[in-house]
Amino acid sequence: MKTETHQARIRGPGPDTLGPRTQVEAAPPPEGSRSDTPAVWSDAWRQPVSADNPWFRAEKQLSNEVSEALDRFRDYRDQWYEGLFGLLYG
Repeated sequence: MKTETHQARIRGPGPDTLGPRTQVEAAPPPEGSRSDTPAVWSDAWRQPVSADNPWFRAEKQLSNEVSEALDRFRDYRDQWYEGLFGLLYG
């Protein structure tokens, strides 16, 4: 039979073990909004990351690749339309 300690070790640290939220001062939620939504909770815990963070670098690289792919698609599409226009209207 598993003990509570063993189960807690499997689950890992929970939100109650993270300590008080003194790291980031959260702005109060907008008037009339719910303060228990995931967006409000995540904004309260948000912290900047360093530029050498591997996830930050991967995000930037993927963003650049998607942007370049969209640029290439746009150029290809424009060339195709121009060629089609030339064929139709010579």
